[in-house]
Amino acid sequence: TRTVELARLSARMIEQHEEERRRLSRELHDETAQVFSAVKMELGVLRDTAQTVQADRLDHVLALIDTGIRSIRSVTNDLRPSLLDDLGLLPALRSLVADFGERSGIRTGLAVPSTLPPLSGEAELALFRALQEALSNVLRHANARTVDIGISINQEGVLLRVSDDGRGLPAGMAPDGLELQGHMGLAGMRERITALGGTVRLRGRAGAGALLEVLVPAPTTAGS
Repeated sequence: TRTVELARLSARMIEQHEEERRRLSRELHDETAQVFSAVKMELGVLRDTAQTVQADRLDHVLALIDTGIRSIRSVTNDLRPSLLDDLGLLPALRSLVADFGERSGIRTGLAVPSTLPPLSGEAELALFRALQEALSNVLRHANARTVDIGISINQEGVLLRVSDDGRGLPAGMAPDGLELQGHMGLAGMRERITALGGTVRLRGRAGAGALLEVLVPAPTTAGS
C-alpha cells in the first residue's frame, strides 16, 4: 500500500541521513581534529623557545586551538555519538544529559534503569536523537529552569519522558501545530519513531511547562 511505501521511503531517507552524519563525523575527527592537534604540537615547540612577549601570544593562540578542538569534538558527538557506538545507549544518554546541564546551566535530572531490554541499533539511535532534539528545544524555546529526564520499561517497550518547567505550548495550539509552524526537529522525531512502530506525545499548557513522551517498542517486553 501507499502507506507502507511511504514508511519504507522514510526509513531509507533516515538511514541515508544518518550515514551522511556518520561520514561527516568521521572526517572531522580523523582529518580536521588531527590537523588542529598537529598545529598545537608544533606551536608548543615554538612556545618553549620563544621570548616572553612571543610566548604570551603563543599561549593565546594555543588556547584558541584548544577551544577549536573542543568545538570539533562537540560537533562530531552531535553528528554521531561515539559513546553510543562504543558503550551503548545508557552511557550515551548519561553523557548527553551531563553535557547539556554543563553547557546550559539548566538544572537537569536523569532517572534510568540499570539495564534496558535489547534494542536494535535503529531504536537506540532513535531514542538518543529524540532526547537530543528534546533538550535542544528546551534550551532554545522553553526558558526553563529545570528539566527532568526519565527512561522506563513497560509492557509496550522503552519509554522516554522529558519534562520541563518552561513556558509550555502556546495558548490554544495543539502539538501538531508546532510541526506545521516549521518545528522540523519534532516532525523528524515523530517520523523516525513512527517508522519503528513507536509513538510520540507532546503535552503542555502556556506557562505550565511541557512533557514529551517517546515510546519505542522492545520485543522482549511484549507479554511481560
